[in-house]
Amino acid sequence: MAVLERMEKEAKALLETLERGDRAAVDAAQRRFSQTVAEAWDRYQQGGIAVAVQGLPRVMYQWAVEELPQQVQDPAQWPKVRRELARFLRTMRWVVEPEEREE
Repeated sequence: MAVLERMEKEAKALLETLERGDRAAVDAAQRRFSQTVAEAWDRYQQGGIAVAVQGLPRVMYQWAVEELPQQVQDPAQWPKVRRELARFLRTMRWVVEPEEREE
């Protein structure tokens, strides 16, 4: 499965896990999502992913890898995390429009 497909799949899995409220599952899902975003960021930096808007991938990467792990530690933040994660998915699909290049 391509890294962009995995990133979307892991984001949706994290959303579902947040809705269930299982702290251990949320931690595991967040780690998988953040790892996949880091892999996508590496591919982007190597020229393997083209985007419509150049500045947003860095902001999205920083949120997913630096801020999100801290936010999910506090269950009171989970509603905010769900909103931000849904925004991440919408931004990726409708604004950034990433496309993996053939290697």
